[in-house]
Amino acid sequence: MTHTLGLLLLFSVVNFGQNEGRNGFEPKLENNKLIVTNPAGEAIFEKYFSEPEELFVNLSECSQAEYLIRDKKIVNGIPKYFAFLYTINDTFCLIDSLYSGVYEPTPTYCSEINKTLLLIGNPEFDSLYSSFEHEYFSAVSCLQFEDGRLFNVDDQVYDLFFSGE
Repeated sequence: MTHTLGLLLLFSVVNFGQNEGRNGFEPKLENNKLIVTNPAGEAIFEKYFSEPEELFVNLSECSQAEYLIRDKKIVNGIPKYFAFLYTINDTFCLIDSLYSGVYEPTPTYCSEINKTLLLIGNPEFDSLYSSFEHEYFSAVSCLQFEDGRLFNVDDQVYDLFFSGE
């Protein structure tokens, strides 16, 4: 019983934390359609996706999480991924949309630079395909969100590996 109460408390804290800072703007993903309502409950934005997955991720490392939709489209039997990153502050706003190729966009914490990054693929390298292994060898780009925009930090992340730090 105490384990069940502990889990309920944990989930309520996580859900409460995710709702903070949205100022009444609510994104809702239903049947591959994103609908965002304003504080008055009116739909202010709608967009269709193929196979979306939504995540709230704190790329800015502030009290407000960004809203990430990873979308997957099957092209010639091969999954291709897109990332749509939104901010919900005084309004609901698209920060950036990115084509990631065969690599699924993934938020991850990088302890080398103490930042949460968005890892995306480089579609230019998707042609490096091993038909024997049925694997792609797509290079990954590391993106950092700061001051309302995404920018590439590959040089900071990969230099650590080359310098041996």
